Amino acid sequence: MNCPKCRASLDGSTGVCPACGAPVLDAIVAAKVQEALANQASAEAKQAADAEKASQRALYTKLLETNVREPRDALRAVGPLFLRWLGALAVGWVTFGVLPHFFLFGLIEKSPAGLLCAAHCRGCSGPGRVYSWGYEGSWEAAKGQMGYAFLCAGPGVDPAALSWSEVSGERNAELQPFLMNGFFTWLVEGVVLVLVGAVGLTAWRLVGRGEHLDRQKAELEQKLASLR
Repeated sequence: MNCPKCRASLDGSTGVCPACGAPVLDAIVAAKVQEALANQASAEAKQAADAEKASQRALYTKLLETNVREPRDALRAVGPLFLRWLGALAVGWVTFGVLPHFFLFGLIEKSPAGLLCAAHCRGCSGPGRVYSWGYEGSWEAAKGQMGYAFLCAGPGVDPAALSWSEVSGERNAELQPFLMNGFFTWLVEGVVLVLVGAVGLTAWRLVGRGEHLDRQKAELEQKLASLR
């Protein structure tokens, strides 16, 4: 035991420290307090470490159970995987689809909606043309007057030769049969992109799926073993 004041060694034979005169009782009390605090801190650290381990074990156990349930065979996995990507991409399109609708397709002046031009009106044909300009901020009943227009080609109608001002203004009335509704084009774009994206991502994720899941399973089992 050492004196808490001068750190000299105490042998307990006297009531005071031989080096500085500090009472030995104070040194004993101080040492017991320090020991109790150290024990408490150690117990709290162990408890926190055990709680963290338990939380990690629960997480890895859940991930392992999910991994085991995942089908390894491509034929069994393709359906659930496709639906999973379909749902995720559909949510993404509903949330952010207005951006490519206005800006991406407006920039390239083409849209997947052009696939439906032939069915849109008699004599219509694709690929059509996207016109996107400053949104006016007020509702207009006529198609192509609110900052966006999609025009199919048709008899006497050449989208490549028309400016957005003609489509939205002076020739808007006569072009109505060849114009698609903006919401409808957004919907068609979403359906096409979501379906194509889901098919592509599903095919990509199916490559080496069984081997990937088996490697993941081995890693999870190793992590669980290290937490025991």
